[in-house]
Amino acid sequence: MKLALLGPVELADADGKRVTVGSRRHRQLLAIFGLYREQVVTTETITDLIWGEDPPADPSCSSVCTMGCLIKAPSARAP
Repeated sequence: MKLALLGPVELADADGKRVTVGSRRHRQLLAIFGLYREQVVTTETITDLIWGEDPPADPSCSSVCTMGCLIKAPSARAP
């Protein structure tokens, strides 16, 4: 998989075929993981970077749900 972070966040499979990522939050999460590559990213960091000063009522659950949806997205799975 290849992740492009300059310009729009884009994901491509091993053959270079563009993979549909989905929502803005999913693209934000991918960008965070790309920027923090090979580092542990805490739920608190994800919450701060995605929601800033206006976090959801349960930021931990929202972050985990966003990650879960991204992982389960058929178009974001490697072949």
